[in-house]
Amino acid sequence: MEDAHGSISCDRNGCTIRHGFATDLVFDRSGNLYVTDTVFNTLRRVDVHGIINTLACHRGGNGLAIDRAGNLYVTDADHNSVYRIDLKGAITLVAGKG
Repeated sequence: MEDAHGSISCDRNGCTIRHGFATDLVFDRSGNLYVTDTVFNTLRRVDVHGIINTLACHRGGNGLAIDRAGNLYVTDADHNSVYRIDLKGAITLVAGKG
């Protein structure tokens, strides 16, 4: 099966998601891994148990940072913008025009 988030295959043991090209990786204080993928235009979180969640579908996202409060910052090179994703998942434009 394939969708906008890349190739997904499932069996009785669970699902796997094929990643395209990871352009940046960052860990938060809890050990969760965040990955931007420019082939499938996604931002994904891999939690400490290995569960993969797609947080956003975007174009141009290729840089990641996390501040001390745990907010995730994502660059959007296509639109010269930076977005903040807070701990509740709210996305806010913090620089650029989006």
